Amino acid sequence: FLPIWRDVGPNMLLVKAGLLTADAKGEINGGKIATVSNGGSFFIYWQGCSPEIGARVEAALKPLQEQKLLFASFGRQDLNQMGADPEACLALEALEGDEFAESGTGDLVSVFERQQGTHGYLPSRPGLECSFIAWGPDIKSGLDLHRIELTEEGPTILAAMGIHDPSFGDKPPIQAIFKQKPNQR
Repeated sequence: FLPIWRDVGPNMLLVKAGLLTADAKGEINGGKIATVSNGGSFFIYWQGCSPEIGARVEAALKPLQEQKLLFASFGRQDLNQMGADPEACLALEALEGDEFAESGTGDLVSVFERQQGTHGYLPSRPGLECSFIAWGPDIKSGLDLHRIELTEEGPTILAAMGIHDPSFGDKPPIQAIFKQKPNQR
């Protein structure tokens, strides 16, 4: 988690532009697009990533750029290079100290009364490092893997459980942690 002090509301802008609909409580209940807020990131989806809808989305979100409320914006090509959600057409990355709200109503920026925390930022952001600790009868002790990618953890955990599914992610298990290869057990 990273510390946050503000909510930024892209859905509110998308509702104003008629791309989303929301009820009186601000809950999104329909629209021409769909969005997912992941705290520090915000993914936007629409049929076929059509340029026409894309132009409307970009225009609706212009206040985020103008008010310098974004760390970055990523189109489909950027998302492909990152290995991000293949269905998303656009993704936003929040500034340090900000998260993206889900509400479709309210102020564009809301300041919290006290510090909170969230996740969902790019994995390269400083402060998002975490620990990976493996322990068990088939795990080597005292091994320092230094830095590994989060996408290596799932296949490694599956291998430790004796599950060998090559369709789970694009990274192989971290074989170096095992006393013997998991498929030799």
